[in-house]
Amino acid sequence: MLYRCSIGALAQAAAVAMTLAAAQAQVLDLSKYPDIVAQWRRPPGIGIQWDQTKRVGPSQQAPLTPEYQKLYEANLADQAAGGQGADPIGKCLPFGMPRMMSIIFPMEIIIMPKLTYILTDYTEPRRIYTDGRDWPKEVEPEFAGYSIGKWVDADGDGRYDVLEVETRGFKGPRTFEASGIQLHEDGQTIIRERIFLDPANKDILHDEITTIDNALTRPWTVDKQYHRVSKPMGSYSLGASLLAGRGRTVARWVEQQGGRTIVNGGNCGWSDINWVHAVHRSWERRLTHAPAHVRMRQWLSRGNALRGEKRALGVARIVVANSEQTRNRLMELFGIPSARIHTIYLGADPQVFRPATTREKLAARARLVWPDDKLTAVFMGALGHDRNKGFDLLFEAWRQLCADDAWDVDLMAAGGGAEVPYWQLQSEKAGLRDRIRMIGFAQNVPDLFRAADVMVQPSFYEAYGLSAHEALCCGIPALVTRSSGIAERYPAALSDLLLDHPPSVANLVDRLRHWRAAHKDCRARVNSFSNHLRQHTWRDMAREFVELTMPSLVAPDEVALAASPALQA
Repeated sequence: MLYRCSIGALAQAAAVAMTLAAAQAQVLDLSKYPDIVAQWRRPPGIGIQWDQTKRVGPSQQAPLTPEYQKLYEANLADQAAGGQGADPIGKCLPFGMPRMMSIIFPMEIIIMPKLTYILTDYTEPRRIYTDGRDWPKEVEPEFAGYSIGKWVDADGDGRYDVLEVETRGFKGPRTFEASGIQLHEDGQTIIRERIFLDPANKDILHDEITTIDNALTRPWTVDKQYHRVSKPMGSYSLGASLLAGRGRTVARWVEQQGGRTIVNGGNCGWSDINWVHAVHRSWERRLTHAPAHVRMRQWLSRGNALRGEKRALGVARIVVANSEQTRNRLMELFGIPSARIHTIYLGADPQVFRPATTREKLAARARLVWPDDKLTAVFMGALGHDRNKGFDLLFEAWRQLCADDAWDVDLMAAGGGAEVPYWQLQSEKAGLRDRIRMIGFAQNVPDLFRAADVMVQPSFYEAYGLSAHEALCCGIPALVTRSSGIAERYPAALSDLLLDHPPSVANLVDRLRHWRAAHKDCRARVNSFSNHLRQHTWRDMAREFVELTMPSLVAPDEVALAASPALQA
């Protein structure tokens, strides 16, 4: 179809967009937004009629003007006689707005700092600008129009509930549905939307769409509903295989358009760029304490992961690692030639992850309901049955430290998982309820780091350690296992922050006491390293990635600037 040419052009920059999207996602606090970053489909039994409560065709009772009612009836007669009627899809024209919101295949919503994307496999991508811009003096007409949105906190609880959108600037022809209900040919349509989750069921999404058009006698409002796409049979493994198959289908199409495809590790094997964030063969699960059915499930899923990882890395033309440790392990375990594998360190947003002022620290503690004057350590990581993050060792180390009345540091454990209730119970049994707080999944990571005095990450395997990286960018010391990818970047002056590998309770106790004895000096010593890490932003990382994998997409002057000796110094 003709309109797919626009997607074909986008395919040339697909990898760039993915890189920048991943970068921007790191700095967006999704806890302030409704939980709509997901895939959504039409409710069961609902077709692609415009008003979902009525049958397609005349039963829609569209409020058409006499002129457009006559056109609609003529269109119905033509369709009854075997013709296409007024439906432009038969001419390979896109749905456009508002019909594209009827969705053929599941749609995905992606929230970014200044844009919200609505993507489907059947229509062109939709961009909703949420950066506070005004309407431009001139708008180039598009089938999807030009959309400006605003996030609204409708109930005043500090979290957005509704995305209000207005769309203008259309070209046609466009129809509401396949029966041929036409919008006016003048393109003066105004479409207003309110997108929000159902208050009673967060797996239902509403899009209240009001269309103002000169083919209508009045504004026409419908409530489109979508259901969240869940895992097949509740299984991540089944979902992963289906997604991998779908990913290869998309990659094949992108390749046909002349684009490049980035896959992640063994998630989806494809013979182009593989960006490895973790190596399954290096990650030994710690499951001896877990129930038998969990151990069996993990054994099966790890076997699948190992096979997928081997296949994917075997066909990749370029492999990108997130640390030298990861790169070395990939070469050692899979025999990948050194010329085919490169290291690109993760970046940071220096506007978000930066040292907090005293006022900002106190404000963050007030929001988190932490004491103003108590030294506080933070742990951040998954608390599932796999104890790879080493929280069990940290818990025991804290129990031993708290046995000393002089130990005056509290521990905040941020992370979700099946073992959170277990550790809550253990802290109560040990009489440490006020010294070890399980705060669940971290909704606002920057606030945690603004409020904390030290971070502890005693992982058994950590390909890089982005949370430690961001803590350091905030100017707080991070105790990490010396085998972690981030550890290779620590200067010698901060070697006292590196934990043994594998981590141990005794070493944790020793390093934490050492930090507490000189915590002010330690924080001062971290400043230089913090400044260094903040110099490498997500934009810098994205540029390095594109220069390595798709240099033709980078302007020559940008490449020259990046290679400037002045910047290398």
